[in-house]
Amino acid sequence: MGGTMGPGGPMGPIDPMERYQYAREMRQGSGMHGLGFMHSAGFLLGEYVNFEIDSDGAVIDYSVSGFPVFDRIYFENFQYEENITTGTVTRVIGDDASKTILIHDNPSGNINLMASTAAEAVFELSDGVTAGEIEGGIMIESEELTAYILSSYYQGTAVTFTIEQDTVRADMPAGGMVVVRTGAVNLPIGSGPYREMWRSANRIMARGVATGRFGCEIAIGNQSTYSPVNYRTGITCWADHFDRNRLRIRVQSTEPTGTLVGINFDNRSFNVGDPDRLQVRLNDRLMNRTMNLDRLYNETESPQCWWLAQDNAFQMLCNIPRFSEQVITIETGGAPEVTPAVTPEATPTPVPTPAPSPTPIASPSGTATPTPTQPGFGVALAIAGLLAVAYIIKRGL
Repeated sequence: MGGTMGPGGPMGPIDPMERYQYAREMRQGSGMHGLGFMHSAGFLLGEYVNFEIDSDGAVIDYSVSGFPVFDRIYFENFQYEENITTGTVTRVIGDDASKTILIHDNPSGNINLMASTAAEAVFELSDGVTAGEIEGGIMIESEELTAYILSSYYQGTAVTFTIEQDTVRADMPAGGMVVVRTGAVNLPIGSGPYREMWRSANRIMARGVATGRFGCEIAIGNQSTYSPVNYRTGITCWADHFDRNRLRIRVQSTEPTGTLVGINFDNRSFNVGDPDRLQVRLNDRLMNRTMNLDRLYNETESPQCWWLAQDNAFQMLCNIPRFSEQVITIETGGAPEVTPAVTPEATPTPVPTPAPSPTPIASPSGTATPTPTQPGFGVALAIAGLLAVAYIIKRGL
């Protein structure tokens, strides 16, 4: 059972799905559409992710698309300082900024927990959620969804997990990062013919996070909003152009090694049409589509992509063989050729954020507190949050 909220202020306890439906009505009534958080009665309400922050800095009553996942998420002995919400990201900060929890509003319910000093993170599971060990982390499941708590290859440090009844504990060394990733809830695969492929794709993405093969992911939302998430050091991604017939994603890395990039979008932000006529290009060259996920994961030198579509929603994985900057363009069938991207004169260092989008992108309107800012600015802060921690770790603070 979740917290207390309702029209006009607090009311009796409501469950996560009721809170999710209420949040949708409130967001629509205030004119807020697309990805991003707004505040109401102590809750942070996103298009997909809802939660509350307790007085000690614990994230409580965490749910994705109305499905409960965690009762509480917190660091042991955490000296809570503040929380900051900017667009699609909320940061919970403590211990002189040495420990941070980043919560993203997107279909994959991403959470990053980072610590520049040794720490123990705790995940108390909601009723009906079970946990089991997998390579690189923990898989948690309920009747409605599957999610993963993973040791991210952020600084090459390994996190140790233990399961105690309905609680998962993560023993994080200095410089460690834990990632939570849910199978994207905007693809209602259910028991259809793609169920096994979808399960396999999510396992491969989880393995990629743990090994560093899966570098970053971006979700494109309604009203030109988007949510980028980094899974490894020195890599950033953002959307610099999208309309009904074309999406353009830029990916930068300070390391030459290639990576997998995840992209999620649906028919509200893109004219999906016939999924089989979709064209995906790396810079100006058409990428081959593969249905073999193991091949995509293992053939690191081949620029290729995989995607699965269901009910006008897409989950895509693209392999980029090498860097520094690459451009992925997604078009509906028959779209005109893409003009090759111009490579910046200087390769960014790990600390600065990406340059502003050359195509201004409108932000959602509404009464959120604070008001969601331009998505590009939200990306900068999200990335800055990750890179700042990396900087602190590097300095040994």
